Amino acid sequence: RPVPLEQHVLGRGDLLPLFDDRAGVAAAQVNRELLRMRSGSGVAQENNRRLQAHRQGGNGGRGARFVHHGNPRRAERIDRPHVVDLLERATLLPAIFFIFSRVGCDAAVQQVRRSGLRLTTAEERAEIRRVVDERT
Repeated sequence: RPVPLEQHVLGRGDLLPLFDDRAGVAAAQVNRELLRMRSGSGVAQENNRRLQAHRQGGNGGRGARFVHHGNPRRAERIDRPHVVDLLERATLLPAIFFIFSRVGCDAAVQQVRRSGLRLTTAEERAEIRRVVDERT
């Protein structure tokens, strides 16, 4: 079935649209909030706030994720079951989630498997089993 293509970015624990297309698709511009995040505006303050909260016994909010800003060793940790939940609440499923390395892909699979997350209903699983059984 045809579905609209919408592009979102996960930043600071929230899904943000990649483009601000209020002026129309042809004139769509990159979301200003994403540009502010990329330029570092507020990144240091956000990381410092989360680090302080973590040191004081809290988790820093939103799972104490740290925003990535140029140093791959400090990249934001992504809770993929949380991302699926965000996508579902925003009615954006099914979705394509890009992972740019084999190691990252393997880690994502393990994270989802450990979480017990189900991406299909019981009826869908039965249908998938039926199709696989009849074709193998």
